[in-house]
Formats: sequence, structure tokens, C-alpha cells
Amino acid sequence: YRDKASLSARLNRFLTHAGLRESPGHSVYGLRHSFEQRLIDTGAERHILTELMGHSDGRPRYARPLPLAMLAPAIERISLQGAGC
Repeated sequence: YRDKASLSARLNRFLTHAGLRESPGHSVYGLRHSFEQRLIDTGAERHILTELMGHSDGRPRYARPLPLAMLAPAIERISLQGAGC
């Protein structure tokens, strides 16, 4: 993810060629921020949100990455199954 613009462009091209973009206005950038907003809307704690988004909170990292067992409930809350669909 070093070259963010290049990665986004590549992913958007892939999605376009595979017919997976709903419209030209839908992009990987939008998907990431929709994911983040859905986590925020469910009340996900900041450290969970930071870990799932791959963001830095500006603090030195003293602990190991969070285990999947701690991250999964936040993802389940925003999943289609977790939403009662």
C-alpha cells in the first residue's frame, strides 16, 4: 500500500473491467470510507477502527496487532448477516 494512488487506480481498473463498479462514481476510496463510517455508526472503539482501517493513531505501537477474535465482532455488526438481512 506504499503507492496509494497507484493501488487505488489499479483496483478501480480491475473493478471496472470485471463489471463490479455500480457506476463510475463508485470507487475503492468510497468503499473504504463507507466501511469506516459503518464502523463508526455501530460505535466501534477507536483502537478497533484504527486497526481495521490500517490507520495510525499517532502513538508509538507498544502492543501486538489485535487478534481476529477482537476485530470480528465489529465486522459482524456491519455485515449483511449482522444487519438482519
